[in-house]
Amino acid sequence: MASGFPPDPPERRPDDRTDYSGYYYRNTGQSTYGTPDKLRALSEGYFGLNWVFIGNVMIMITANILYGLSSAVDRAFLFVALGLIAGQFVYVTFASLPLNKKIAYGKGWPPSNAVLASVLMALNSVICCGAIGYVVMQMIAGAEIKKYGVKQGAFGYRKKQIQQRIEQMRAEQRAAPTSVRFDT
Repeated sequence: MASGFPPDPPERRPDDRTDYSGYYYRNTGQSTYGTPDKLRALSEGYFGLNWVFIGNVMIMITANILYGLSSAVDRAFLFVALGLIAGQFVYVTFASLPLNKKIAYGKGWPPSNAVLASVLMALNSVICCGAIGYVVMQMIAGAEIKKYGVKQGAFGYRKKQIQQRIEQMRAEQRAAPTSVRFDT
């Protein structure tokens, strides 16, 4: 009698020990979020902004010293200090741009967002040395790094832990099957 349904599969015999586990993908328990290249870019942007911030602080300290040395008679120091502040804007914009581009790449943002972030950080650099802009960009990068399964310590992320995760992701990519077999 034809019912339109396929016949039932034959029952497995108790002595049939065929292992079919190699025929389909099994999750290894690791996160498959993102790529190692994006994590590396996020890491470089995250840690690189620290050096740009230090340079920014040094420019601000120099400008404040020169401004403090200026007197009512000799305003040359004032013009030098104002020049340093203008230079600070240029420095922060162009020094943070490659790092913000890396963060934008890691987040999947368009490159225009990196330019906008760098200009806003530069505008903010006169107030509190732009600390708010640096903190915000590092928080954005840090939130994305966390999605990769990297644990954050009391003082932020450690390069060593991020590097270990990148190597682990690359090893998983090498070990992942390139095709799936459905033979019987």
